Amino acid sequence: MRVHGAGLEFILHEADDGGTRLLLRTRTGPGRQAVLRFMDFLLQPGYLVMDRAMLLGIKQRAEE
Repeated sequence: MRVHGAGLEFILHEADDGGTRLLLRTRTGPGRQAVLRFMDFLLQPGYLVMDRAMLLGIKQRAEE
């Protein structure tokens, strides 16, 4: 999923113990407008909290 030059990617990775890991990769780049890059910088702590909560919710539902 791409939004204004940024990307969000979900990746399934085989773990050593035979399980599967879900990885979340977010990207921003130099092609993104300076104002949006600055907002990303300011909002980074909130993004981390929301991403962690989202991944923990997915984990909880997958283990049910």
